[in-house]
Amino acid sequence: MPANFGTVILLAATFFAPASVLAAAFLFVAATFFLLPPVRALSRNPPPCAPVPPGPPSRCVAPLVPGPSRRRAVWTVAAVAGWARAVAWALASPVGASPDEQAHIAYAWGTVTGQTVVGEQLVTIPGARTATNVQVPQKLLQYPPPGCYAFHPERPVRQCAPVPADNLQPVAQATYVSRYPPLFYAAEGVVLQAATAVDLSGPHVLYIARLAAAGLSLLAVGYGLFLLSRRFPDDVVVLATLLALPATAWFLAASVNPNGLEITAAFLLAP
Repeated sequence: MPANFGTVILLAATFFAPASVLAAAFLFVAATFFLLPPVRALSRNPPPCAPVPPGPPSRCVAPLVPGPSRRRAVWTVAAVAGWARAVAWALASPVGASPDEQAHIAYAWGTVTGQTVVGEQLVTIPGARTATNVQVPQKLLQYPPPGCYAFHPERPVRQCAPVPADNLQPVAQATYVSRYPPLFYAAEGVVLQAATAVDLSGPHVLYIARLAAAGLSLLAVGYGLFLLSRRFPDDVVVLATLLALPATAWFLAASVNPNGLEITAAFLLAP
């Protein structure tokens, strides 16, 4: 029992990042109430030992085999806690705070509207860098300029310059993530276009895009968990996964940034 309780403590401890304290608390409570009782019941009523051949007396030790209910509890807690942490990270920072997020948003819109492949318009931006000029609606610019608060912890975001009007007026944006692999941007672009088509507000559109990116990363992690669970115990798999994915991975996964999906997709190499 102490070993199992220690596992629960470690599972909870891996979630105590500043942006996900609520997820950590949920994981700890859920694990305490749903994971430990089946273990206690199993330890009080162990399964019968297998018959042993005649010979010197030996001590029979029944292996603790997780039952279906405990396995479901492990995966339910892992799934809910993963989503809780992704949502916490998506809401913890303003849109644009993730590295190059504003450029990725513009490129996603350009990909789904056909501006980054056919008829691509290349421009030169400061630093002699090549960028792709994309026409995006002002609705997708509903976030404070990152340059206003980046590296200025003493400056509240609300003091930054006002965002543009929330409408579909096209605005030229030079995105320097030109020629990036298009799969992630196509998926995010579809989400942006669909949310814009139903006339959601700009902030809602952008945060929905963040959650969609988090969903892609969670699918990759979930498939990796499934593959690993075929070779290792569920507790070990979940704990190893939480330790292998640091806070930075969750931060990137919960923003419009392909780096999060790249990190979680690399997790698929573990099996």
